[in-house]
Amino acid sequence: MDKIREAIDDDSEKDRLFAIFEHHFLNCTVAEESPDSFIDRVVRDFIVHLSSFGHIPERVLNHLKEDLREEVGQMYRKKTYGQINLTDLKHCAQRRLQRPRRYS
Repeated sequence: MDKIREAIDDDSEKDRLFAIFEHHFLNCTVAEESPDSFIDRVVRDFIVHLSSFGHIPERVLNHLKEDLREEVGQMYRKKTYGQINLTDLKHCAQRRLQRPRRYS
């Protein structure tokens, strides 16, 4: 959680949820992680971040989790558009970085 906090604090202008999402996305160590488990991890860490500012009432927490799952799910779909899973996406990104650039 300290690494996440550092990543968030590095860029205070960024949306906190997006910063946590990017941190998990870039540091994903599980090769075949399902989208649901990835989304759950991001939501859990964001809830922990929000809880550091104060107590979140139980009746609000359930609605908040639903909204966050929907939001992070949209972020995930936009980020992984056209890719089967995170491993496939990272593999494609590495190939793009290794390709020599052609300039006209």
